[in-house]
Amino acid sequence: VKGSARLHKGSLVLNNLKFITPNPAPVRFLNIMFKKSLIKDGLFTSNLVLNGPVNNFKATGDIKFSNVMVPMYNSVIDNITMNLKQDSGVADFSLFSYGTKADVSLNFENKFTLPLVINDIKVSSDSISMDNLMNAFSNLADSANKFNSSLSVSGAQNSLIAPSDILVKKGSVNVDKVIINGVEANDLKLDFSHSQDTSLKIDNASINMAGGTIKGSGVYKFDTRDVSVTSGVITCDA
Repeated sequence: VKGSARLHKGSLVLNNLKFITPNPAPVRFLNIMFKKSLIKDGLFTSNLVLNGPVNNFKATGDIKFSNVMVPMYNSVIDNITMNLKQDSGVADFSLFSYGTKADVSLNFENKFTLPLVINDIKVSSDSISMDNLMNAFSNLADSANKFNSSLSVSGAQNSLIAPSDILVKKGSVNVDKVIINGVEANDLKLDFSHSQDTSLKIDNASINMAGGTIKGSGVYKFDTRDVSVTSGVITCDA
């Protein structure tokens, strides 16, 4: 660690503080930064410059993570490479969750306060199970309900990352094979976004199944688990 820090109006302010970890170090420090108990294990290396108030500083530079375990969401995130600019960042990583492996590329706002704002995210996978995907949605819905319950009872900040903590302005998904109730479908493509009222909106969805193509759109509400779907079938075998 190199650089300086000073007190300003009772707050500690970082000034070009270089945070370099050439050897892998535990990644659990992110739980402190986000005030969330989320990550169990994982390692990181970094070459960062930190500036600003210690409770809301800005980090620029490069950071890499490996084998980050997120047990609450049954997930492992690996091979994460991240580059942080002044106002935005980009990241690429592999996600293993609910029996599915996916490659993720995203652009996000560079800040350590919630909500996390993702400007653009692209997800691709060779194969997914729709049953596993719905289990993942259900788990996130449980987090939303626990979050809302803790606020109504005590006003305290919940220790979990809830859907309302993540905003997605634009996203896309491409999957080669999808298993739906034991039936194989192919070439799933869709666009999506996620708002702070915990609505996952899906547009321009299409999938090849039973000799034809199914197209549609829909909304999934994490807080109520309500689903609304509009779909149409093009030349699909009975």
